Amino acid sequence: MWSAIVAVIGTLAGVLVTGTIQRHTTRVERAEARAAAWQEALLAVVAQLTSALADHRRQMWDREHLRLTGAEPSLCQESRKLSHSTRSAMTVPLTTVCVLSPALRPAAEEAARAVYAIRDLPGHDTLNAVRRTATEAVDRLIAAAGHELA
Repeated sequence: MWSAIVAVIGTLAGVLVTGTIQRHTTRVERAEARAAAWQEALLAVVAQLTSALADHRRQMWDREHLRLTGAEPSLCQESRKLSHSTRSAMTVPLTTVCVLSPALRPAAEEAARAVYAIRDLPGHDTLNAVRRTATEAVDRLIAAAGHELA
């Protein structure tokens, strides 16, 4: 009789331990899956943001170059419309980066501000210097994202 009681207690203890281990394993797997999904999402949106920043930086350089060289008004107006589109294309990925990774927010906002600064500049030297500053800010964002994802 005692052997039957010990056998039942042993079986119940085994079931309890196995259930606990399975729950723990499931939680760990879910946490790892969430972390992997977050990393994939962040990598994708950082790539979208850096692409949008590059597009806007390039368009603003073209726009300012046309203005500084005294291009015909219709070209300047078309370039201005294009720059509004490229600026708009930055909004969603910038917001998403800031929400997904508060640690990247300062670098993302710095990069956006640096690109926005390419406007109404006094000359080509300043235009090239501000463009270089914007490129460096994007490089810092990419480096920060690399550290965040590592």
